[in-house]
Amino acid sequence: MKILLGILFLPMVVMDLKEKKVLWPYLLILMLLFGGFELLRGSYGIVLIPDLPFAETAESHVYSRIASLLLGVLFAASGLMFRKSIGPGDSLTVLLFSLVSELWEMVVLLLVSFTLTGIIGLVAFVIFRRKHLEVPFLPFLAAAWIVVILLG
Repeated sequence: MKILLGILFLPMVVMDLKEKKVLWPYLLILMLLFGGFELLRGSYGIVLIPDLPFAETAESHVYSRIASLLLGVLFAASGLMFRKSIGPGDSLTVLLFSLVSELWEMVVLLLVSFTLTGIIGLVAFVIFRRKHLEVPFLPFLAAAWIVVILLG
């Protein structure tokens, strides 16, 4: 499931690199598809269809999923408050990943993506000597998602 999300996410990474914008309707469709699937699985403690073969019932997983979703909502809210730093596409993408991740995966995702963005930003600052540099965030989020998949 996470690999499929990563594959479907790649066009947004390319678009962010080329045009520095993201198709938010595409992200909303992905959120509905993957969030709906996770809801059907019972990942959030609500079992809509009992006895599904892929249902998740462990209580610790449910709490971890809810905490991950809250972290995604918090990131999206901070994106609304700091519009110049965090774009709406970045906020929606983190929220999308929080729908399908457990808490530890979201923490790793955010730590790795922020670290990679900071390193590249610092290198670009040293090379180009510009104080204001826009660095697209989605490629680093995609790289961090690969790390989460490999660790998971």
